[in-house]
Amino acid sequence: MVANSEPANRLSLPERVFDDLFERIVSGALQPGETLPSERQLTEQFGVNRQVVREAVKRLVHVGLVRSGQGDGNRVLDWSYTGTFELVGLLAIRSRSGRDELDQVLARSLLEIRRTFGMETARMCAMRAEPDVLDELAELVESMPSAGSPTQRHAANWAFWSRLVDGSGNICYRLMLNSLGAALPKAVMLMSHYSEGVPADIDGYRTLVGAMRSGDADASAAAAERLLAVEATELAKAVGMFDSTAPELAPSPT
Repeated sequence: MVANSEPANRLSLPERVFDDLFERIVSGALQPGETLPSERQLTEQFGVNRQVVREAVKRLVHVGLVRSGQGDGNRVLDWSYTGTFELVGLLAIRSRSGRDELDQVLARSLLEIRRTFGMETARMCAMRAEPDVLDELAELVESMPSAGSPTQRHAANWAFWSRLVDGSGNICYRLMLNSLGAALPKAVMLMSHYSEGVPADIDGYRTLVGAMRSGDADASAAAAERLLAVEATELAKAVGMFDSTAPELAPSPT
């Protein structure tokens, strides 16, 4: 099994080598502290030249899976401590069955960070957002019902949360969202194994904007939590991914 879901014959040679080594590392076939096979061994194994191998290893170093050292070979790292956020997308498309332990941990983690991130950005937006940002958010909410296809609905939803992050005034949150934006499309199928998804609750979005307009940080966070609450699927319950379904929340104020 390779990291990329594209057929092997559609991958470049460096991608094929990278994917094979990536899978060996994240699966534990290559343990932290071990040395990758030598360039000569890898060129023979994959039938490629040394430049191809070097490009693949360079990418492994870039995402934090390997440390390259002069005279010490290329050492495998404990990627859970050294990996970059770029690994989220790679791990998500490694396996879309959603049934092995790493898949379960990754999907649960993504659902949790989505919920927590949304709550905190809404809280800060309530305290910091300028009126024109709140006006734009209200307009985005009212445009949601006209979004027809799933792609259009996703784009409308993303535009709302992206602008909300702008209103939070937190540059680190902005950069985090940029990273999530690159990783989440690759993880959508995996996450769908565990969550029924976010309901199209237009009134809930209106409630959120209203709470932010009033400057009520706690009410804004609660409204965001309702919108991003996770309802576990039967698969998620069967594998024990969640101890229970999402906690009961107080009804939205009318």
